[in-house]
Amino acid sequence: MAAFVSGFSGVRLRHSKAANTCGRKAVIRAVASPVQEVTRDANRNPLAERPPFTLEAVKKAIPAHLWEKNLNKSIWYLVKDALIVFGLAAAAVAINNPFAWLFYYFAQGTMMWALFVVGHDAGHGSFSNNTKLNNIFGHIAHGSILVPFHGWRISHRTHHGNHGHIENDESWYPVSESYYKNEMDSPSKAVRFELPLVLIAYQIYLFRRTPGKDGSHFDPSCDLFKPSERNMILQSTAACLAMVAILAGVGMKFGFVFLLNTYLIPHLIFCAWLVAVTYLHHTGKPFPLQQLAVKYTFGSFD
Repeated sequence: MAAFVSGFSGVRLRHSKAANTCGRKAVIRAVASPVQEVTRDANRNPLAERPPFTLEAVKKAIPAHLWEKNLNKSIWYLVKDALIVFGLAAAAVAINNPFAWLFYYFAQGTMMWALFVVGHDAGHGSFSNNTKLNNIFGHIAHGSILVPFHGWRISHRTHHGNHGHIENDESWYPVSESYYKNEMDSPSKAVRFELPLVLIAYQIYLFRRTPGKDGSHFDPSCDLFKPSERNMILQSTAACLAMVAILAGVGMKFGFVFLLNTYLIPHLIFCAWLVAVTYLHHTGKPFPLQQLAVKYTFGSFD
């Protein structure tokens, strides 16, 4: 699987095994060394306490070269992913037998996930130092897999600013027991918590957001977005519509079965990957409250 996931941009924490190990140990030392002794109130929520380290200490512990953005390397990762995408499709069509197609579905779905990661990094600004280039390549990567780049980027920014917040988070936010039992409808429960619908929930999320929230990543009037971001949302929606038009043309030229095999089924695999990975990123086993501060702090660096 890892062989297919090559779509990370120029800022990488794996330039070399030695560099990665060095950086990881430095971060651990920074996190493990308290900046000051904190007196804890046994009756106070551990999450309200000051972390035993500063963000600046963590940044200084990371080797400087790991912060560098390399546009050429970022473009190469995107080009390499695109070459693998077209190569897989060409091979599957040429071989054209059930076993080849089964392998292709999984491999191409994984490569769509790689393209998503390129767009993800462009949205975070780590693709390059140029915002316009980040937006251009972000649209290329995300538009090809029907993800509205700006719509997703802005909601993802909201998510990073509100991790785990019941009201303000956007992705896999915790649901209260009373809301789950008394307010959440059956379709919402099925899409979020039950197989197999949860594995195709991503496109539903893009169109409808998460349960309990109104709006769409394609709609500039959604309360996720500021009025000044309207044109950005329209641009990203237009990019997705352009991709839909391309897919429609492919279907008309080569037939629906061809489109189903080469794009639609792999796209479902991509959505399943995305949901599975992000669910695991944002979900953990229950643990005693007194361990919460330690789990929260070090879990953020896991």
